[in-house]
Amino acid sequence: MIYPRFMKTGDCIGICAPSDGRTAEVDIIRHKSAVAQLKQAGFGVKEAGEIFQSERGRSAAADVRANALKSLIIDPKVRAIVAESGGDYLCEALPYLKDSADILRADPKWVQGYSDTTNLTYSVTTCLDIASIYSHNLGDFGMVPWHQSITENVDLWQGKLFAGNDQTFAHDSYERYQHGWLQRETGLEPYEFNSDVKIFGVDANGKRAEQLGASGRWIGGCLDSIVCLIGTPYEDGAGFARRYKDDGVLWFLESFELSSPMLTRALWQMRESGAFENAKGFVFGRPAIFNMQYDTDYETAVLDALAPLHVPVVFEADIGHQPPRIPMVCGAVGSFELKGEKLTISQKLKS
Repeated sequence: MIYPRFMKTGDCIGICAPSDGRTAEVDIIRHKSAVAQLKQAGFGVKEAGEIFQSERGRSAAADVRANALKSLIIDPKVRAIVAESGGDYLCEALPYLKDSADILRADPKWVQGYSDTTNLTYSVTTCLDIASIYSHNLGDFGMVPWHQSITENVDLWQGKLFAGNDQTFAHDSYERYQHGWLQRETGLEPYEFNSDVKIFGVDANGKRAEQLGASGRWIGGCLDSIVCLIGTPYEDGAGFARRYKDDGVLWFLESFELSSPMLTRALWQMRESGAFENAKGFVFGRPAIFNMQYDTDYETAVLDALAPLHVPVVFEADIGHQPPRIPMVCGAVGSFELKGEKLTISQKLKS
């Protein structure tokens, strides 16, 4: 596993909109606030492409979006690339990025985002063995003041989270989270924690358990996006599972709007593709939207597909669409441990 170098003061953060762009006034204000605060934190900022544009869910044509991203990949001053937002159509840009793989291998840099940005992070890590970050898109950096999870994200870029004796970043689950989307008025609003975090898990036999744990190499992202990539040249989950079989694989997954049958089918497809070979455990984030069908709740829909693997599964973790978000390094070695309703996730940048 290749880890991009940590960022230093003065290094540049590249911003583009490889999926959808921003047009609402409050989102543009939030973007400008994010840029200002990142500069205040000591970074340079380079914006590329049509960030403030959206047509049918796309910031621009696929090749235009790809070229904007490519301009950040080839710029040696850019050490991290953060997606402006998620969306639905980032996959369309991937065919235009094939010639960027060798450039990124020669000069690895952090690629970050969540939701539809999974098309990038998952592809970069499973196909190129370059670590990526499943965490905030740019808009979250625009809140005032920054939440702890945002500060941790910045600390991750700089290597501060891995500065201990064993260079391991361990994070306990939060107590509260934001359920749903806020109606913004200023664009600078912080998270509104309106719900209690209630994490639970099942053991290898599919039974509820108070204590669970597993270790391995982390990989994952938004399931809606990953399943779109299976069978294309832009993912290699099965190869990742084989290459890191000695470590075992830990999966962190979350869904945006999968219904009960769609969730089961997506996980079944990943399982049958070979991606879940050597899986040691799963951690699921809170879904953004879940439509229960056939009287099948989220837990049951997941276990319908994963029960044959006989590994522990944790639900309702601080990963994905419903913040706060623990920054997850795709490719890092680590573990999870559940004690009661408290989940501890650890990550170590081990090659």
